Parts: sequence; structure tokens; C-alpha cells
Amino acid sequence: MITTLTRLGVTPATVPGLAMLELLGAIGLVAGLAVPAVGVAAAAGLALYFLGAVAYHRRAGDGPRDVGAPVVLAALAVLAAVARALA
Repeated sequence: MITTLTRLGVTPATVPGLAMLELLGAIGLVAGLAVPAVGVAAAAGLALYFLGAVAYHRRAGDGPRDVGAPVVLAALAVLAAVARALA
């Protein structure tokens, strides 16, 4: 994983911060079950996170195989944000 991140231009020093963002997003989604606004914010943040991942993969010239996972995860995050906002 570090090799892939390095190829994308992500420094090893930023990996813990990225992992923390993902963890906080997951915690926010769970907390959103009790506080809807938190869930919407967490889902929106995760959508932006994974759209950033898509941008980094595209900038590196990666094809659909490498970009597929972040695209799906971004779409799921958007779906979660919209569903929670409309609930």
C-alpha cells in the first residue's frame, strides 16, 4: 500500500493522517445513526476524501481497475449523505 501511495505522490508521513480521516469518517457514520447531522457531515467528508483519491489516481494515469474502488466508495458516501439528509 505504501508503494502505491508513493507512486501517487503521497508521502509516507501523511499516511497516518489519511488513515485517521477514514477512521473518523467511519465513526461519524455510526454516530450519525443517533445524530443525523453528524452522519451527513461524515458521509460528505468521506465522499470528498474518496473523490480526492480518484483525482490522485487519474493524475497518476491509472486506469479503471485502479480507480474503481475509490469511485464506488465515493458513490456510496454520497448515497449515504443523501439518504441520511432526506430521512
